[in-house]
Amino acid sequence: MEKRRNYLVNKAFNSFLLASVLTVAATQVGATVDGIMLSYLIGEQAMSSVNICRPVMQMLFALCMLIGAGSSMLVGVAIGNRNREEANRVFTGMLCMIGVLGVVFLCIVAVSLPSLVDFLCPSDELHGVTSEYLSVTLYSAVFYMLSVCLEMFVAVDGSPKRVSVAVFACALTNVVLDYVFIAIAGWGVTGAAWATVISYVVSVLLLLPHFLSPGTLRLAFGSCLSTIGKSLSAGLPFGMATMLIAVQLWGCNRIAISYLGNEGIVALSVCIYLLALSMIILSGTTKTFQPVASILKGAGDGSGVLMVIGKAYRFMAVCFVFFTLPLVLAPQQVALLFGVSEPSLLAVTAKAIPPYSLNIIFQCMVYLLIPIYQLYDNKSMATFVSVSQSLAPLLGMWLMVVVAPDYVWWGFALGQFVVLVLTVVLTFFARLRNSKLMPLLLIPRQEGYDGFETSLPLSMDSVDALLGEIHTFLKEHALEDSLVMHVEVCSEELLKNIIVHGFEKHSTKRFIDYRLSLVDKQVRVVITDDGRAFNPVEYDKDTGLGLLLVKGFCDVIKYDYLFHQNMVTITFRA
Repeated sequence: MEKRRNYLVNKAFNSFLLASVLTVAATQVGATVDGIMLSYLIGEQAMSSVNICRPVMQMLFALCMLIGAGSSMLVGVAIGNRNREEANRVFTGMLCMIGVLGVVFLCIVAVSLPSLVDFLCPSDELHGVTSEYLSVTLYSAVFYMLSVCLEMFVAVDGSPKRVSVAVFACALTNVVLDYVFIAIAGWGVTGAAWATVISYVVSVLLLLPHFLSPGTLRLAFGSCLSTIGKSLSAGLPFGMATMLIAVQLWGCNRIAISYLGNEGIVALSVCIYLLALSMIILSGTTKTFQPVASILKGAGDGSGVLMVIGKAYRFMAVCFVFFTLPLVLAPQQVALLFGVSEPSLLAVTAKAIPPYSLNIIFQCMVYLLIPIYQLYDNKSMATFVSVSQSLAPLLGMWLMVVVAPDYVWWGFALGQFVVLVLTVVLTFFARLRNSKLMPLLLIPRQEGYDGFETSLPLSMDSVDALLGEIHTFLKEHALEDSLVMHVEVCSEELLKNIIVHGFEKHSTKRFIDYRLSLVDKQVRVVITDDGRAFNPVEYDKDTGLGLLLVKGFCDVIKYDYLFHQNMVTITFRA
């Protein structure tokens, strides 16, 4: 029997990867570009002021993850179940939450902006520019949240290309307006803030036309409020982790200003910008992994989940090798890219970058475990990783400031390494209680069904060979001859129909996934292919006599079109 390949799983992962990575990029590029432009055009202190504001922007992003990540996951499930009404209600509930939060932020800015600036920035020297930047960005928080959340929904609603266009336009607008407002108009930090705000407005305007197309998400105010609790619950782990990163950023800024002075806050600012750029890869991969793995897990496809985990880690490993290599080999040149040129500042920043790159690597290794633990209901481990990974670098930095100030930048990597070690230890003890759990991942080795899976080349000979395997497997389980015949006939009809009508040309690099399992006295067959979209449930009765026979032989037949792939599930009562 042909071993199951990861062709279709990888293709499903790749179909959302670009949109997911670009979605996260849109949340990070604004502040990063502002910081670099301010550093070149005004000075390092202006760049530091944007970094001091970053905890607030991170908190806004955390709210987007809390609202958008949970809601978009529920919308994806509803779309997969062909329940557009539920998808529309969740979508409307998300918009209502953004509207309410936008009003709340307006009130916060109007009432307590000076107190907020004092809380973020103890330095009188940076107080004024910090206030300038925050007063603009927070008044327009609703556009930021709309941009981030709409990108998630447009992607899951089937238009990842539109998301890519919107994100590119957002980034380009920000860069161009940064130069116009800062270098030409001379608006300084206020100009950088307005450039960021306008770029998010452009993104929203490009995303909204998606909802004018037929069959897309619509507003459905009836009972939409009932979906809010489910959306917040689904997005809570990522929202909490992102909020705690805001605490980390605030704490590290305070330590740098209080203990390390001007050189310290500039070096930390560059490191934080590098971390933000790394999150484009890390969060983008996680946002791609979550919907694909959820659907596979829901379909009982445990090996498919392991394939997508492997794909995610391979992708991140390659990306982070290329990302961290320049940080280790050429830290001074990296610092110069951020406009750090004064000799004493350049020396401290170049010293900080290489050890900080280890923090990025350790974070990459552990972060993806959060959605894996969440997927398999290991909520305590998901919570532990979320909290510890956000706070450990802060504690590590504080410890090194007190114990070994010359090695303060190693504190970040030390904190992340401790999280990794504790995670390994805790999962070891979890496996002592349940030996069926896989090391570190804590995924059950058996999903509770008996069956087999394979990948078929696009040929009739492969179908004929598979039929023999099906016959042998079912007879070994002492199933009735009539049931064996029904499973064989339905499998043959569906597979040959896919090969003949689903593909214009039969490439040797394309495969059909076939999974057969015995679950709760039922025989279940799942067939997945990436050919042209075709629903066998809605066959033409004049020409689809074979499909009519399939529908008559099986007890349940269900069709889904997910990730640009056909998925047919047929069930027989044993």
